[in-house]
Amino acid sequence: MLTFKDAKSRDAYLPHPEHKKFGQLLGRLGVLEDAFVVDYVPGS
Repeated sequence: MLTFKDAKSRDAYLPHPEHKKFGQLLGRLGVLEDAFVVDYVPGS
């Protein structure tokens, strides 16, 4: 579970090269086949 201060922070994280490398590592290790993402704002 990841929590971001705001949508701008989330948007900066998603294409970040280190985030991409981490996802590739999980795929190579076979610990992640696919991801299911839900965005929500608490209290809205």
